[in-house]
Amino acid sequence: DNTSVFASNYPQPMFVFRHLHGRQIIPDKIVVKSNTSSFAGGFPIGCGLIFSSNYLSAFDYISEFGDFTLEKYKAWREKRSKSNRPIQPNEPVGYFEMGSNTIVKVDLDVKRACQYVLLKPTGFRKEPK
Repeated sequence: DNTSVFASNYPQPMFVFRHLHGRQIIPDKIVVKSNTSSFAGGFPIGCGLIFSSNYLSAFDYISEFGDFTLEKYKAWREKRSKSNRPIQPNEPVGYFEMGSNTIVKVDLDVKRACQYVLLKPTGFRKEPK
């Protein structure tokens, strides 16, 4: 929906998306929209991680990724790529940075069937005081 705006004063918001009819999806791209300035007292998203899982409970175990920057994500991906173990539901499948854009299209690093996609902001365009 291009007209709806979500504003939160919660310091660690997360956004969960699912198929309208509860079916599995295989996302390969995610579009993220964020204002460039504060709206209704909320702080616009600047960067974040994307997760995918068949179970909402997997998202209870993502706190270790809460402070990830692009550099930390790249380092984690490089280290993780040396393992033969598949990416787990509590591990990120993508990272995004808004920069000066209001819309970014994210090509996910891991494409797999899932029922839920979680967008976890890890940084804001303007930090809360």
